[in-house]
Amino acid sequence: MPFSSSSMQRSFPYATVAGIASIYLLTAILKSFLIPFYRSTDFDVHRNWLAVTYSLPISQWYRDGPWAPSQWTLDYPPVFAYFEKVLATVAAGVAYSTNSDNLWKMLDPLAQDAVAPQSVVVFQRLTVILSDLTLIPGVLLLCPSLRAPMKTLRYLGLLYMLAMPALLLIDHVHFQYNGMLLGVYFSAIGLMQRGKVLAGAVTFTLLVLSKHIFAYAAPAIGVWLLCNYCMVTRFYQPGTERTFSFRRFFGLVAGDPSLCCSSVTMVNCSRCSTRMFPFGRGLTHAYWAPNLWALYYGADVVLAKLKGLPGSAFTHGLVQVMDPTVLPPVRPIHALLATVVVYLPILTGIVRESGRPNGSQRSLLFWATMGTSASFLCGWHVHEKALVTVVAPFMLEIILKRDLHGSSRYVTAVASLSTLMMASLLPLLPDSLPELGLKWALMLFSWSIDCCLASMTSDGGRLHRFVVVITAAVCVTYRWVLPSVLPLDALRSAHANERLLRPWSNGISPGLLLRMLGRRRALAVVLGTPLDGAALETSKFLFQSVRYKRYRPFVRTPTPSQRALAQENWLKRRRRYGTPGSSKDTASASGDAEEIILKNTPYQALRLLRAFYNTDTVSRITFDVDIRVDLTRQSVRGVVQLPYGLKTEIRVLALCPDYMASEMLEAGRTTPASSEPLNKIERGWLPFDKVIALPQVIPQVVKLAKILGPKEVDAECTQWDCRTKFEAGCD
Repeated sequence: MPFSSSSMQRSFPYATVAGIASIYLLTAILKSFLIPFYRSTDFDVHRNWLAVTYSLPISQWYRDGPWAPSQWTLDYPPVFAYFEKVLATVAAGVAYSTNSDNLWKMLDPLAQDAVAPQSVVVFQRLTVILSDLTLIPGVLLLCPSLRAPMKTLRYLGLLYMLAMPALLLIDHVHFQYNGMLLGVYFSAIGLMQRGKVLAGAVTFTLLVLSKHIFAYAAPAIGVWLLCNYCMVTRFYQPGTERTFSFRRFFGLVAGDPSLCCSSVTMVNCSRCSTRMFPFGRGLTHAYWAPNLWALYYGADVVLAKLKGLPGSAFTHGLVQVMDPTVLPPVRPIHALLATVVVYLPILTGIVRESGRPNGSQRSLLFWATMGTSASFLCGWHVHEKALVTVVAPFMLEIILKRDLHGSSRYVTAVASLSTLMMASLLPLLPDSLPELGLKWALMLFSWSIDCCLASMTSDGGRLHRFVVVITAAVCVTYRWVLPSVLPLDALRSAHANERLLRPWSNGISPGLLLRMLGRRRALAVVLGTPLDGAALETSKFLFQSVRYKRYRPFVRTPTPSQRALAQENWLKRRRRYGTPGSSKDTASASGDAEEIILKNTPYQALRLLRAFYNTDTVSRITFDVDIRVDLTRQSVRGVVQLPYGLKTEIRVLALCPDYMASEMLEAGRTTPASSEPLNKIERGWLPFDKVIALPQVIPQVVKLAKILGPKEVDAECTQWDCRTKFEAGCD
């Protein structure tokens, strides 16, 4: 049957504004309670993107430099970079109106704090909450009609998308913008289904240029448009076959390439494509996505164990190209061929259904999501979070569909997939007490929704309940049963002490330290004395591995062998770092040894490390760890934070009249006049710590007093004093 705009309902489904606002405000309040929770390194990544897009020109966004560390490079398409620039502009306006120095630092890629201040956290969290507004038009455009029964379904669909447990975990805890992108995706599909194909195509192009993962659905959408929009029937000749309309085809493709070229030509295409498609990261991510390659690598690990071969590094959290031990290696071309093989039946189904009446055809949302699921199943380096782009559209279509009894298998399959998705997202949050309770609460909430939908089918959801029981049993076994059965005493003690070992933001995880040291090993931490009277405080941590017969986390009474070992270590440390004074006798040495042995547990060691985590002085920490790892087969990753950098620098801005520019250039100034820096400061340019101004330029500086309020301004200086201070600041 020919595609025509009259066959699709053009009327926009205007629901009650008060009802929509109530749903959004209710979910926004719920999301606001998640602001102080754990945030991943993606938070710092987006924080750096705000600074890069605000402080640098477009030509430098995809270039490597000191403003973009290797793990924080901008690897999203240009349209999302423009979105980050808009957020950065809003942040600059808020910083200007509130005189917030923390927000100004956030917009400077070279002056960001190691740990984000609370104001920065609140601002970035609020941007995610507000960006979820795109879900409202997306859900309303997908609603098929305006009849009274559909009003409740619209509310249910909107409530589910705004409070979807997976999106709460990924966006509002882990920190991403998937909700906003899904709203744009739903809007594009809804516009196409309602006959506004050109507007929907442009919206979908903008979406792909915002996050290229949505290009998975492009082949299915393209074939659907060719079969339903470009194939027309001449109405004055009924009964004739459909013909291809070149006018519609060229009108469809005319706007999208120009839009794509106008956005991409501003940046270097090769660097942009290299970052968006990093084939050097390997077939799987650090956390395996539940797809075909997870089964493939899992089978390789099992076969290697059965044959007695050394295990591979797949299970060690590495992100790089690694070959299996037994099975043949998989290359990008193999993943592409597998994706094409799985995708072809989907495209064939679209072509076969194109001649049916519109009432008997499946929706475009269904076919596009099927294409996304095929790419997720066989794609190269797929993240586990990408499964939300498959489950969310399927679940929304089920909610907006009135008859669930005729598609019980479909509903059961989608509900089971949603259950497995929430189980695969568990590793995104740490195992500390608040986050542990949060992620299990979200999982139970998601499973309750899945069970409710499955119970509305003709079979009553019996098969889905079986899937839920099996999934819950696997999760509980992996989380609690295996650590208690296997001889992992240190790992078990770390989980038992998590109530006391509250992980701090971006700090050292107790489980990570215990895994590095190996099981049945305790941690001996010895704090050395700092340099006497030195400006640079030096704190030396000496990590030693002490083997015990059985691990005990809280040793209060040391055994004689432990006391002798601690005394021997104390004497070795004294010979290495200095001899004890004459007042030190054997009793005091024994007392010090006993005091040291009391710190010979991971609990005491981590408390000591935490005490020096937020130090106010420039410190240097040296530590040695015996990890006992075969580096030929295994790798160890860690994070070292240097909040003050390797070298402390104070950036001084010296303002002088134009006729004194040559003298200031001799002192090391890079800008030869005062007019240019003052104009840049008015636009929010503040990449400096202190300001030195001569009396001649004070009238111009006074106009910027509101902006320069947090900065230290030294205006009472002569020409020679200014040069001297500036040279000292540069040194």
